Amino acid sequence: MSDNVSKKEKEALEFEKEGKKYSSRSITRWKPDYDSAAVAFEKAALIFKQIKQSRKAIDCYTRCGECFYKINILFRAGQAFENAASVCRDERIVDEALELYSQAAEIYMEDGKGNRAGEALTKAGKLAANYKDITVAVEIFKKGLQGFTFSNKYYHATEAYRSFNGFLVQAKQYELAIENALEMNIAYKALNQTENMNKTFCSIVLFCLKLDDWVRADDFQKKFEVELPEYSSSKEWEIADKFLSAFENHNKEALEEAKRIHHIKYLEPSVAKLAMSMTLGSEGKVSSVTGRVRQPNKVNEKKTKLFEVEEEIEPVDDNDTEVNEEDIFDETDLT
Repeated sequence: MSDNVSKKEKEALEFEKEGKKYSSRSITRWKPDYDSAAVAFEKAALIFKQIKQSRKAIDCYTRCGECFYKINILFRAGQAFENAASVCRDERIVDEALELYSQAAEIYMEDGKGNRAGEALTKAGKLAANYKDITVAVEIFKKGLQGFTFSNKYYHATEAYRSFNGFLVQAKQYELAIENALEMNIAYKALNQTENMNKTFCSIVLFCLKLDDWVRADDFQKKFEVELPEYSSSKEWEIADKFLSAFENHNKEALEEAKRIHHIKYLEPSVAKLAMSMTLGSEGKVSSVTGRVRQPNKVNEKKTKLFEVEEEIEPVDDNDTEVNEEDIFDETDLT
């Protein structure tokens, strides 16, 4: 250990000792000074992190968070727990990291910072995607999205929805991708983002076709035409229609022609890649939702209602401008 590291370690230990002193009672101090204690623990944690004493850094960040929480400085408490989680993540202490991210998110939500709660939980989801079962990751991601849509404020949620869908497509979780896309469209509708609604409609149709469920895909297409009349004249409608026609008639040449539509490249990257890899399924496969057999000829009977969303949307007004620590939603980087 170099003299410089020894000096830094001594400094960190002094700050840690100071934090312990301020956080406890003494003969001359009848009440703990949690504010001073939190500051001291935070300084100690930062130095321990710099000199690669990760366990000490985690403990000091955690104690810092506890002190800030006790004096109701919730945002700083959440930051401290999140910093502790980040050190755990870097050291691959996965279970503890997930627990600390969860604690940070709960505190952020208590403080009314839904966006920060969403960020913390989706960092946890990304970690779980690498080291845990896919279902664990999905549940954490879902909780993160609930944070982003706190009080029906969708301004910061749309990128999260898109990237989560990319993750689901990569994981071949197409049913969940459909579910998430429908939720995502609520946000786009609230924000009057017609172009993104069109892309999402097309994506849902393609997800259904990937599941070899022409009946359901066609039902969605008709539903979306009614929900948003502009969709019927969009390039996204043309893409969905061409793919539907190819699958309806089980026509490989028509499918290849559909793949040559130039506008496919403007869909979300994961969806465009999915479209280009699409192959025709087996004729006569039963629909996963309706229970009906997918027919090679046009189906006359339609479902009249697949989903219904009646929700009062509050005006967008979110001034939470904290800078993200990292791009937690990069669907191409799950490391």
